[in-house]
Amino acid sequence: MKTKMIALLAVAATAVLSSCSGQKSVEKELVGTWLTPIEGQEGSQGFELKADGTAASVNMATLQVENWKVEGGNLILQVRSIGNGQTIESSDTVRIVSVAADKLEIKVGELSVNFEKQASE
Repeated sequence: MKTKMIALLAVAATAVLSSCSGQKSVEKELVGTWLTPIEGQEGSQGFELKADGTAASVNMATLQVENWKVEGGNLILQVRSIGNGQTIESSDTVRIVSVAADKLEIKVGELSVNFEKQASE
């Protein structure tokens, strides 16, 4: 009985560790500047995700992305909306559909949004 319990604990610990390392891998891939075209306009917008967990908006004057983290397959962005003479802070959670070296697909509700990673300068 004791041997079975130790084996179960070892399996559970391995699952937790691989889950954490998988999340760390996703976080590493997400570091960078991600842009998507602005519908009906020229140009693109998006965000820069920094390795230290801070973030910045790109071409979004009234929405400031300030911090980010990954939890359970979701990208959580701490944002500050500064439009209409008021400031509203909130947390936006989006589902990560896929992430690769230069492509990111997220889902906001039923809406899918695709981003391309910009080359580092």
